[in-house]
Amino acid sequence: MKAFDKLRVRVILFLFLFGISPLTFAGIISYAIISKEFTEHIKEELAEIEGKLSKRLETLIYFRWNDTILYSKIPLIKDGADNKKKSAFLKEVLKQYYPYSWLGLTDERGIIVACSNNENIGLDAGNSGWFKKGMYAEPAYAEEPHISQLSDGILVVSFSVPVYSSGGRFKGVLHTETKMDAVVEDIKNIRVGRSGSVLLVR
Repeated sequence: MKAFDKLRVRVILFLFLFGISPLTFAGIISYAIISKEFTEHIKEELAEIEGKLSKRLETLIYFRWNDTILYSKIPLIKDGADNKKKSAFLKEVLKQYYPYSWLGLTDERGIIVACSNNENIGLDAGNSGWFKKGMYAEPAYAEEPHISQLSDGILVVSFSVPVYSSGGRFKGVLHTETKMDAVVEDIKNIRVGRSGSVLLVR
């Protein structure tokens, strides 16, 4: 789980570096100058934000991490021969779960044979970092926030898992991408304190 923990830390760091920290979310934080006697109270609420942010991120990222691993073990994905059915399954996952922006499956050479976007079928991902690292991942390769062309140029967090047949033969890599927008939107719902907002002290 080292890769998972490392990704969680990097996502949190990304949110702060790009000003998407909970200190800037509308509905969570309001700014004001207040007297020093409230300093300790404010510190407690900020600590609460940090804890809730970390826990919320861990939950959201873990679900996508775990789901990708589970999908790679579905009989249709690991043993099925009908790539159209595999694509239909991945499209349904994309439809049912808003956080995903793209899901795809390669063959053993890195050619995309099934995915949630028909336009990507046949693309060679053999030289991509996610394929090269995903094929040797145990259990999954987690990639920090980045711009993905597979997801039409949006910011994503991605996971790649090697796929093996029931007989143990390497079949390819299952790759999923989660929208950072979905991560941010989820964090916006964090509420702290009695009012659901925090006052910052200068």
